[in-house]
Amino acid sequence: MPIPKKLKEMLPEETGNSVSHEGLIANSLGGKVQPGSGSSQYAKGDVKSPFSGESILLTECKTTAKKSIRIQNLFLEKISKEAFAEQGVPGFSFQVNTSDSMCERTWVAVPLSVYKRMALVE
Repeated sequence: MPIPKKLKEMLPEETGNSVSHEGLIANSLGGKVQPGSGSSQYAKGDVKSPFSGESILLTECKTTAKKSIRIQNLFLEKISKEAFAEQGVPGFSFQVNTSDSMCERTWVAVPLSVYKRMALVE
């Protein structure tokens, strides 16, 4: 079953490149794209967004035109350290190429401890 038309109209258009991916995440979460995709010494992560009160969500974004993506420990360790340094929460977003209308192209992952808080599970 395809995504309902009304819901599809509410979703931002995705072009598949990393710049649009970062913009999509920033716009979806009320955040901002970090200058230079976080390559600066002072602005780490690809996207910085408000999260639960005074905290921030620092998100690393990866995009591929392939039908799969390899999530390396290095990506998760990097964003975890950068988020910790800013007293924030790490996030990891990825986009894959899919032709399945039931599967969204853009996904976001967070550590289990954060996911439990989001789901209000004790």
